[in-house]
Order: sequence, then C-alpha cells, then structure tokens
Amino acid sequence: MLSSTAASRACSRGYIAIYTYHGRGDLALAAPHIGGWGGGAVSAVDPPQLGLPIYSYPYSRYVYTEGQTVRISLDITSNAQLNVTAELHVGALKVARAVLLHAGNNKLELAFKAELPQGIYTPWLALIYGNATLLNETLPPLYVLNTTGKPPLSLVIVWNMHQPLYIEPNGTWAMPWVLLHTGEDFVWNRTLVGAYELQAMLLSEFDVNVTIDFTPVLLYQWEALLAEGPRGFRYIGEFPGNLTHDLRAIRRTLELYRELAREGRVEVMTVPFYHPLEAILYDEGWGEDILAQLIMGKAETYRVFGVNATCVWTPEMAFNMGLVHLYNQAGLNCTVLDADAFLSEATFINGTPTPYVPYVVEDAAGNYIYVLFRDTGLSNLFWFYFTLSDPSLVQQLLIQYLAKVYMQHPGAVVVVALDGENPLIENPYTGPRDLYAIYQALDEYSGRWLITQTVSQAIATHVRYAVTNLPESSWNLNLNNWNNGYPGKIMIWRKVAEARAYLSAFTGALGMRPSPVVTPNPADAPNSTDLLSTLWNYLYAAEGSDWTWQTGPPNFGPRWFSVQPLILTNAIIDAVRESLGRVKLVGVSSAGPYTVLEVYNGLNSSLHLRLGVGQRCEDVHLEPGLNFVEIQGTAQRIGVYLPQRFGCGLKIGEWTLPRGVPQTEAWIYLAPAVALAVILVALELRRAS
Repeated sequence: MLSSTAASRACSRGYIAIYTYHGRGDLALAAPHIGGWGGGAVSAVDPPQLGLPIYSYPYSRYVYTEGQTVRISLDITSNAQLNVTAELHVGALKVARAVLLHAGNNKLELAFKAELPQGIYTPWLALIYGNATLLNETLPPLYVLNTTGKPPLSLVIVWNMHQPLYIEPNGTWAMPWVLLHTGEDFVWNRTLVGAYELQAMLLSEFDVNVTIDFTPVLLYQWEALLAEGPRGFRYIGEFPGNLTHDLRAIRRTLELYRELAREGRVEVMTVPFYHPLEAILYDEGWGEDILAQLIMGKAETYRVFGVNATCVWTPEMAFNMGLVHLYNQAGLNCTVLDADAFLSEATFINGTPTPYVPYVVEDAAGNYIYVLFRDTGLSNLFWFYFTLSDPSLVQQLLIQYLAKVYMQHPGAVVVVALDGENPLIENPYTGPRDLYAIYQALDEYSGRWLITQTVSQAIATHVRYAVTNLPESSWNLNLNNWNNGYPGKIMIWRKVAEARAYLSAFTGALGMRPSPVVTPNPADAPNSTDLLSTLWNYLYAAEGSDWTWQTGPPNFGPRWFSVQPLILTNAIIDAVRESLGRVKLVGVSSAGPYTVLEVYNGLNSSLHLRLGVGQRCEDVHLEPGLNFVEIQGTAQRIGVYLPQRFGCGLKIGEWTLPRGVPQTEAWIYLAPAVALAVILVALELRRAS
C-alpha cells in the first residue's frame, strides 16, 4: 500500500508509483508511467524497485519484556545499489538508520530497546530514497510486556494417558494398541517410538513441569505384558507389531517417567481404575463402585511409580457434586474440569467467574476439593491445531496467546488439559515435531513472566476462589456421548446393571460387602486372586467409559467395543449362576407342621439365601455340606432368592415339590444355569431308592 506522503512525492515528480505483487508473496514498486494513467512511454532508466517478503516472521522473539532488545531481520530485494533511510515506527518510538542496499538480495537488520508501555504494537517500516518512499510496509504485531511488580503467569499442562482393557476374560489380547502406542507410532531421531515413550523422552530433554495421569488400567496392562513376556503373550490372530521391541519400549517408558517423578518435574495424578463415567455411575446409585475404583487406582499408581497421588483425573471430566465426598474418602483433594462446561452455572461463594484461578468446590455437607478449570479454547488449540501445523507458527501462537492472558490477568493459572497420546497418534507426521516445539518454546520463555507448574504447585501458590453447585456435565457439555438413547448404549448400561445386581446380591449372600477393593493380578490378567474378586474386576472393567463412547453415534467405533462389555457382564452372570448351581435341594420330608428341606451347599463358604413360601420370605443360612431347613407349613413351589433390600430379593430359581413322591425325592426347577445339575442329582437319588 502506498502512503499519502509517498503518493504526493511521486505525483510531484510527474508519475504515479504503483505497488504490485511479484509472486511468492513479494511486494514490489512497479515501474512508473510517464504522463499519468495513459500508458505513455516508459523511462529509459529503470526506477528503483524494492521487494519485501510478507510472510516471514521478522522478530527475534515472539514476546519481549520491557527493556529487552528487539531485533528485526528483513529480506529486501533491490534492482540497483541504493543508499536509503530505514524508518521503523513502533507506537511513539521511531528508529531510523542509513542503509546501503546492493542490487539483489539484502538483509536489513534493525535493533532497539523495548522502552515501551505494555501492549501489542503494529510497527510499520518505511524505506526512503531521496524524497521518495520506496517501501512502506506494516509488520506483524509486536508484543511487549511489563513485568514490574507482577507475578508470572503459571501454565499447567495436564496430559491424560489412557487405554481401555484389551484383554479377554481368557487372558488373550484382542487389540494391539497398548503395545503399539508405547513403541511403534512414529520414527523420532531415527528410532521407532510410541506416543507414551515420546512424551517421556521430550520431557526429559526440556526443563518443563507438567502433570500426567496414567489410567491404572493402562499401567495394569503394561505390567501384564511385562509379566507375560514374549513366551506368555497370546494374541487373537497375528500381532501386527514387533513384540520384543514394544516390551523394551514399555520398560524404558516406565523408567523415564519414574525418573521424572522423582525429580519433581512431573506430577503423577491417579484415575479411578478403569476410567468409568463417574457421574453416570453415581446417578445409578453405584457410588461404592466409584470409591472402590478410586482406591484401586491410587494403589496401582503407588505400586508403579511409588507416588501417593493426591489429585485425580475425572474421566471425560464427567463430574457432579456427589463425587466430592467420594474423592475425600479416597484421600484425594483435587481434580481438573472444563471451564466452559461448569463455571457458567456454578454458584460463587466468592470471586468472579474466570478460569484463571484455582477453586475450592464445596458440597452441601462441607466436603471440598480443589479444582483447576482448563482454558477450553487453548486446550482445543492443542488438540486440533498445535499438532498439525508448522512448528514455528505453533510456538508463536502459543507464546503470544499466553502473553495476551498475562496482559489482562498477571499471575493467572492457565490450564491446558487433554489426551496426551491421541493428538500425536492422529497426526503422526506433524505431532511429534510440534510437541517438541511446544516444550522448546516453554523452556525458552520461562522466567520473568511465564512459568510452568504442576497441578499441586499451582494450587499451593495461588489465591483460591470458592464455588458450589457445579452442574452435572463433561468436557462435551453433557453426558450424551455415553448415554444418548442409542440402543447399543442402552444395552450396555442394562447389562452392567443386571450383572451388578447379580454380583452384589451374591456377594452379600456370601457375607461380604459388595463393591470390594480388588487387587488385580497382572500375572493372570484380567483375573484376580479369587473368583469373587475376579468377577468384581470384570464389573469395574465393564463400567469403563470407552465402551459406550465407541458404540453408535456420534463416534461409531469398531464393533468390538460394543461387544466387550457384554462379554464381561455375561461372564459375571454365568459365573454367579454356576456357583449357585452347587446349592441343591436333595430331599424333602415332613415334621408335624413343618416341611424339612434337605439342601446341599457345594460352595466352600456359608451362604445366606431367602426362600419365598407363599406370601412369606424366610431367611436361611447354609453351611458348606448338607443342611436341614425347616419351613412352616407346606408349599408346592418355593422361590429361591439372593437377599436384597426390597422384597425377598433377586430371584435365582424355584424349587417345585410335587405331591405323592418319597420323602427323599424332589423335583426341582432352578434358573437355567443350575437346572441340569439338580435334575442329575434327583435321578441319582431315584436310582439309590
């Protein structure tokens, strides 16, 4: 664009100067036309022409603080040797110097102290030759910060590292992703690495503090793979990777993260063991399951990293206020949620809505946790833009974004929270170099106005606001991704509820508390140390968020994800029924007004059942072996129940006592899984009589 001054000078010399584009983004001064716009003869002497690439970033830094030296480097092309004056205007500041330009390409270097008030400036550069302004160009925005007496901005990066359970109940691996995403996602420095390993490698290289959560189900699978080794590994079909390489990558990855945790550069958060949708589980009345998974997750995090985690990642940021006291009971006092999803509807006890401070979130009973709310926009930039763009542009956008926040909110806590592996996996060619660029820029700019902190560090060093009544929501602003009425999702939740009802009732009948804390055995994954613990482990796995996330809209994931929770829940129901099939009615006799039932308990533990006789429910306690149970009166049908709070409980079968049969004989009808075994016993008794 030609300035009015340059235009008047050009007109006074009898011609009009026109700026035109000369390809590749260069801006040049076109040859003047004699006699105005009429297209007269061109001067025999070529007038001076200058070109300036308009897409290169000219400054030595993306952000300056007051007093720092601003260095500007510009590539200038000239068609002749010229002595020009370069004038740079930045706000009220003017920098001028004489410059000798040679014919061809030139490097114009300018420098000045940033003795300017804080702000974002739009500098413009003029190159003056004699009385003519040959170039008058606006430069990119220049960021200048004033740090005097101001606390630095704290950037808190939280990476969520997660893989669901890919092991079938028989111990066979159905999917390769735990291995491949640890060892075989991309080539970095001529080495084949996975997303988890790359994160650890880059964090070891740069002086940056971050917070990472590894879902315990991911750690559990790493442990299982190391316990199995190459000889014990079983995969459905042909494994599509290098198993030996991937096992080495798991060992190396764990070693790197343990070292980072020991150095205090990485804070390790925990997660409920199988990454469940806690808000939905709580609404279903399954808070005990959440608490068990929190305790299990904390134990797994400690076992792998030696870290007693105090902060927890809320899976999918799916939160409601009922979780506050459960986190407290598990010894956890902080989490990270999405600002857009929660803050606008919260009730503020003090302070005003902003995502840039830590919060105390308090429930009606006085329980509280600390919460950092992520900057939704910046977190989305990390996912959707910062891993698929030019690294230098990523650095510029990130640092200048943070500088803008600092100008308005010095001392702010800016939280970036998202999946730590998926943006890299989905952008294998650009993601690794962009992540390197992000860590490099944060390392370089940390100091007077910017620091990186972990979640706990930020909470401990900043003033906190207090809120209550957070809505039930998630990062997706609702829970629809996991429970939107799609038949496949409905089926999963129904099967989880059915399996839980069977397992809870069976556990209570054995005299134990439902929702136990389970210790999964990596050497026998996905099983535990005994049948009951194994079945609860299956149930907790079936409560994971990935199954409903991948089933149907909006994500339409592989069909395996919709089948796997059904396999787990059916295994629970079948195992409970098979166990109860060892409890058999083997004889019936009369004793005055009573009917005596001869019941054989083939379990290795005592069992509490409830019998439905007419309109009555009678509790019976069965020791291992043969038991004689008296019931008042006579009945042709007796319902067999696992005790629950309401009514007789969960009906598991029915004993039919036909008339006119010997006292030692009985016809029995039970649930399908146990009927055959009982009929065989009856036939054996018939032969004996």
